[in-house]
Amino acid sequence: TLALDAGAATPAVIALALAARGAAAGPRIESDADPWTSLATTERPPLPLALLLDDTLASGAATRATLRADHLHEAGATPAQCVAATLALLAACLRAGEERGADLDTLLDHVAVRFAVGRDVFLGVATLRALHLGWRRITGASGLHTRHRIPDLRAVTARRSRTTRDAWVNLLRNTGDLFAAAIGGARAIDVLPMDATVAQDSDLALRMAINAQRILAEESHLGHVADPAAGSWAIETMTRQLAEAAWSLFQDIEREGGILAALDTDGVLRTGLDDALAARSTRVENARHVITGVNAFPDSAERPLPGTPPEAPSPGDIRDACRALRDAHPPARALDGVDVSTPDGMVLAASRGATLEALVSARAAGQTPAPPVSPLHPVRDAAPFERLRDAAEAFAERTGGPPRAFLAALGPLASHRPRTLFSASFLASAGFDVETGAGGDDSGTLVAQWTSAGSPPLVVLCGADESWDPLGIEAARALREAGAQDIVLAGRPGALEPALREGGVRDFIHLGGPMAPLLQTWMHRQGVFA
Repeated sequence: TLALDAGAATPAVIALALAARGAAAGPRIESDADPWTSLATTERPPLPLALLLDDTLASGAATRATLRADHLHEAGATPAQCVAATLALLAACLRAGEERGADLDTLLDHVAVRFAVGRDVFLGVATLRALHLGWRRITGASGLHTRHRIPDLRAVTARRSRTTRDAWVNLLRNTGDLFAAAIGGARAIDVLPMDATVAQDSDLALRMAINAQRILAEESHLGHVADPAAGSWAIETMTRQLAEAAWSLFQDIEREGGILAALDTDGVLRTGLDDALAARSTRVENARHVITGVNAFPDSAERPLPGTPPEAPSPGDIRDACRALRDAHPPARALDGVDVSTPDGMVLAASRGATLEALVSARAAGQTPAPPVSPLHPVRDAAPFERLRDAAEAFAERTGGPPRAFLAALGPLASHRPRTLFSASFLASAGFDVETGAGGDDSGTLVAQWTSAGSPPLVVLCGADESWDPLGIEAARALREAGAQDIVLAGRPGALEPALREGGVRDFIHLGGPMAPLLQTWMHRQGVFA
């Protein structure tokens, strides 16, 4: 099966693909475009909703329409918001089918749901189970046949939680997401290759993505039990709480007029998405949301992934086929006498040389344009720190070296070691070149170590709480007088903050405190973003 998603232009793209293929054997072609969220992923969709829905559901070749709930997840939605939005998409699909006089049981045989699962295994299991519970409430209220669970529920490992840095860790994320999707009741699972975020898709990454599914299916036998999580108090409780929260939000969406109204600028879902994204971004930037290899335990000596990208299919055959179609039927006459209001008519026009733009324009002629919807923007949790790493590398290329920092170790090794390790990881997450001093019990020794390290502009004082007064205060004063640009203390200062600031400490770093904003500030002062 070849799934195509070109947004509102998907029917025209499918018609072009079928025309180019002609009578030759090939994979079944399906629409992977959601008639509703495709309107929220572009500023001005070229086709109105009614035509897009008719094409994606009625096409003889594209026999399946996909409700893309994963768009909401990639835009920052919480689990409850994802479930509620999926239920709203399904309700909109049922209403649209009913308005067209379609048999709803038959219609659901031609619908799939694409749902993203990411990061938290137990929460992922509970989210999918809550989605099943919500769907049962809808089918119970509408009198649908009980054989329908979620129509062809396809889980996908979430791009939002994938990283470009230390991409090997994406293998672990894939395994957790796969497990959650299988236990939660997905009928099919799509696994992103570990290097998908760097657009490499190497042969190694593709093979590992496939093998992960095979191992869990054939060695762990995850598909042998209908509901492995049933009876687990923790998962059952999370499922119930998620289901109740999602159903309440689903009712709010329906009261507001459905999924498109809720996704509008002031809609209940859009407002909730913005709030959820802001809260999540704060947790990531403060490292309360830990991303291994990015804002925790970064690999400063990281190397590119091995393997080579697979050979891309040559566009020559498609180009030659399109040229042959244009030569046989000039585009100016490709639409003459063709009814493009049907999928078969679009295929005929495409086979006579009609271009994508011509097909879309002809299909939308005389129709009321779809209302503009504020677009959804996909985000990745790791992006703020990856941008800092990229900036540090670009700075190194310009100047011959990355931004620099020195860890001034207060006292003996046992005293300063925990905070030197924490500070080194903190700074490495933004690409700093970090040098750690040998440690000392007086400010003169610490200044001498800083000087021998090349006098890096940023200095972090690392030591146990009891070393701050008087050694920390004296060291900060001496380093400031020696010319240190930024002096930072690792730890929560408490009542000593005024004295430390008076001595020259500008910032404080600790677990749960600001991370990305401070790193960006220090990099600005070193000219990284100049």
